[in-house]
Amino acid sequence: MISTKKHLEYVLNCEFSELENICLEIDKYYYESKRLKGYKNGNPQYRILYPSKGRLKEIQSLIKDNILTKIDFPWYVQGGIKKRDNVTNASLHLGKKYKFMTDVKKFFPSVTHRMVYNCFIQNGFSYDIAHILTKLTTYKYALPQGTPTSSHLANLVFIPIDIKIIELCCQLNITYSRFVDDLSFSSPTDFKPETLQILDIIKSEGFQISHKKTHYKTKNAVITGVQVGQNRLDATSEFKTKMNSIPDMQSKSKVGHVNYYERIRRVQKSAKKAYAKGYSHLQTPLTND
Repeated sequence: MISTKKHLEYVLNCEFSELENICLEIDKYYYESKRLKGYKNGNPQYRILYPSKGRLKEIQSLIKDNILTKIDFPWYVQGGIKKRDNVTNASLHLGKKYKFMTDVKKFFPSVTHRMVYNCFIQNGFSYDIAHILTKLTTYKYALPQGTPTSSHLANLVFIPIDIKIIELCCQLNITYSRFVDDLSFSSPTDFKPETLQILDIIKSEGFQISHKKTHYKTKNAVITGVQVGQNRLDATSEFKTKMNSIPDMQSKSKVGHVNYYERIRRVQKSAKKAYAKGYSHLQTPLTND
């Protein structure tokens, strides 16, 4: 990929010395942000984010656009990738009776700076370039939430684990997809006993499982926010209730909800066309059309 300082300067359109100076004062380019994620025993629970700002954010955007988006991700990686989203992710599991969903607990903070560095090396970057890019994209020895580069890097770091999971799933006739930290599995045959093997692969690589978000379903499965039936995608009942409760048809909120609902229907139509032509998701990932 990138092996020299001059090449990196060209790709990012800035001097290497500027990158080094930013790394020396990295603390001033991040700020702490609290986001409410729910309540426990009546007390608010917050997710702590560390978004970047200023020149660092600009450079991270360049790293994302000019480096990370140039890397081809396999079809089963659905989150944070252009033309893929939670709806296309859910569509991959249509037509399968048995579904298993799990979630990596504290995914971004679990991705260490060492994992990111090794990821750059494995993708062909020189040691010097991997070192400076790791400093520019990690904070407090981990991957920060709220930066332009974090989703792509989390995806890259997890690819070796994806491969181990895919190898097992191919043996067991299981379809697998990942939407950032949400892992989804489905099969026409019951594979509940094998879910322990799947979880063991994830945990053996240093990640933890969110047991509250781990479910095995034969019906009424919700995958990345989309209701997935045997042969039908639909919005959840909660979403439709909220959409129908918005009275103003011209409001931005109403339009956004209706467009999202129509998108689910379009993706389902695309999925049915793929099945009718005999395509496998292993061969042809679904598009937005």
